[in-house]
Amino acid sequence: MLKLPAIKENQVSNKDSFDISANEDIPLEEALRVGDSIGVWGTFSSDGRFSFNIMRPKADYLLHIDVRPDSGTVVIDSSVDGNWGTINKHLPEAFQDVVFSKDGDFHIKIDFKEQGMLIYINGKDIGVTAPYEFDLCSATYIICNSKEGLSSSPWQRIKLPKPRQILQSFGTYEFNQLSIGDIINLTAHYRTSQTVCANITCNPQTLLLHISIRPSEGQVVLNTIVKGGWGAEIRAPIPADLKTDCQLFDIFVMVCEKEFKLEFSRDEDNDNVLLEMRMPHRAPCNQPGYVNFSDVEDNVWTELNMPDGTSYSREV
Repeated sequence: MLKLPAIKENQVSNKDSFDISANEDIPLEEALRVGDSIGVWGTFSSDGRFSFNIMRPKADYLLHIDVRPDSGTVVIDSSVDGNWGTINKHLPEAFQDVVFSKDGDFHIKIDFKEQGMLIYINGKDIGVTAPYEFDLCSATYIICNSKEGLSSSPWQRIKLPKPRQILQSFGTYEFNQLSIGDIINLTAHYRTSQTVCANITCNPQTLLLHISIRPSEGQVVLNTIVKGGWGAEIRAPIPADLKTDCQLFDIFVMVCEKEFKLEFSRDEDNDNVLLEMRMPHRAPCNQPGYVNFSDVEDNVWTELNMPDGTSYSREV
């Protein structure tokens, strides 16, 4: 199994925490996934109800946290196609247990776990594991609602998961040359609806390695371009363990003497190889080049670790 050398600190933006206003959509620029957390801060208001909502288009609620001063309770619920009540937890103790106190600051945190969403208010586990009523990755925005006409919004700030999506469509990430033993590590979200490609390129006429993941064919396809001409394809079935929309996976590409060796894994430590493929070299690797990507939704490829130890992350 291929192992990466130690990498440099990720070049990520810190623009994951920012001030918010009530009743405005907050877009999720990247798909949520298990292991993520969201935090939101505010100041309690007894003037009317206010709620935190994670949603997808057509007004489906993955999670609805509704604070109700008029009835002295906090309600946890979800809604799909207008049907409420799947979770339907009324928690007066979350309200009365000084979780929300008059004119006091509050903090709500949601941890996305395999078994569901864990909710904390002011650091206290409220004892509810909210199930996923639809795919986590299909949530596209957050809205923090409050009663119209309040003198001030109860909502102040939100912290979203740190950006992971790094590779804009057709972006290029350069290297001086590749040597035997070098490893390039690509991390991506599987998409059931689209073909996506990653390339190791020297120039428009020389493509050292082309990786094409084609869900419509159920195939991973490798190829090369030399002097402007495509070579013979090498194909393998997409592993069954990857065929879930938004499934995170890694590709490890090792430069060997006569070929590229590729390992596909769901484990960033590469302890569980799902597919191994090899592509013979058709052009020398010891020349300057770059890695580039193409995808439609622009949120498939999420991380790139280069042989020199540089690790790229999306710039916001």
